[in-house]
Amino acid sequence: MIRIKLLYLLVLVSLISMTFCTSCVTILGGKQTLQLSSSPSGAKAYVGTKYVGTTPCSYTSKELAGSITFELSGYNTKTIYTKTKFNAHSLWNFLFTGVIGFIVDIASGECDKYSQTSYYAKLEKCSVNTQTASTPVSTSEINKPKQEIPKPKMSISKTISRSSIPKSSNNTLLSSERIFSKCNPAVFKIDNNIQQGSGFFISNKGIGISNYHVFDGSRLEDMCITLSNGSKYKIEKILAADKDKDYIVFKVSDIRNCAYIPVSSRKWQVGQNVYAIGSPYSLDNTFSSGNISGNRGNGIIQISVPIDHGSSGGVLLNKYGEAIGITTAGFDRSSANLNFAIDINVIFKKQ
Repeated sequence: MIRIKLLYLLVLVSLISMTFCTSCVTILGGKQTLQLSSSPSGAKAYVGTKYVGTTPCSYTSKELAGSITFELSGYNTKTIYTKTKFNAHSLWNFLFTGVIGFIVDIASGECDKYSQTSYYAKLEKCSVNTQTASTPVSTSEINKPKQEIPKPKMSISKTISRSSIPKSSNNTLLSSERIFSKCNPAVFKIDNNIQQGSGFFISNKGIGISNYHVFDGSRLEDMCITLSNGSKYKIEKILAADKDKDYIVFKVSDIRNCAYIPVSSRKWQVGQNVYAIGSPYSLDNTFSSGNISGNRGNGIIQISVPIDHGSSGGVLLNKYGEAIGITTAGFDRSSANLNFAIDINVIFKKQ
């Protein structure tokens, strides 16, 4: 009997030890050093949204970023999307902490590492855009008649938990140039061969958001998103949707550690400067600016930011580079930029 009690005690102590120690990968670090360079040198380098120095430079961290951005005055900004692979060292967790530590590593993303640690960007000089307002633009995908999204077999929630989305930690005001270069990789075009719209990521786990009417009348398997670098992905599943408030939250397939735009926890005010990124008339990731013109209630923000057909589902940003809204609609017959966005906080469950 005493031996059995001692055995139980030993098992209990072992489980508690494994829980506190979590895993050897977490304890010992798993840091990687990135070597960043560009031609010409002297470009500002950002790993994810964090400024890490001017090229050539190095950056060491445990956290994995989905993109690396290079900026240099007089040159086009270049973003390189990183790739990850399985960290074989995490298999040692079986020797130290058993299955529990290994599971903790998988859940926390500690089992991944960069597939390469050296990144080089060849920057191109800015060229003058010769396109004029009279340049013909295809509108064959715009103004298609709307239909109902097929009702799902299982009910879909109208909101998501705020705790599932990363919080912004930026307290620095950004220039408009920096806002665009920081947020642009997280904005994408949505196409379903019927109509075209915009969307953006609010989590590095591939959680995206757009307007409900962009998906209206489409099968999920027909939806395709195109990132600013030309990469295309399919949409895996719908996480939340509300037809009346005109938003939809979804998960994109086969994408990890993607660039994303943090959701703001600040209260917006009428008169403040705001910015939008979207794809009006298939002009991918167009950047525009203006002001908040009014609060129309029920989560509707009136804005003077120019948007148009195809901008639906794009992001409305504050001066910190945080998402405060989803660009949605406007008056076609007005030349006064009477446009509207949805307050992004309507997608979250009320606490």
